[in-house]
Amino acid sequence: RLAVQIDRENKLKEEAAADASTLVPISLDDEARAVSAIKKNTALGSDHVTALDLRHLPPEARAELVDLLRLVESELTLPFQTLFHL
Repeated sequence: RLAVQIDRENKLKEEAAADASTLVPISLDDEARAVSAIKKNTALGSDHVTALDLRHLPPEARAELVDLLRLVESELTLPFQTLFHL
């Protein structure tokens, strides 16, 4: 059973990697549009970041956030906090 599960996991990783290679990297404009689309009264996530926090990030922090999101997509690795929202 474990070998079958590992094989399935490896196949899923390969498929995800193939899909990820076709993604256009997130831009600062993409981030700005996404942040502006968040409703102001949206509840806190597990990271305790509010929409207002994101709107008030300085340009350097926005650039670092975009870099992090690009890394997440390229490595196919999600921060553990996302597991709380499944």
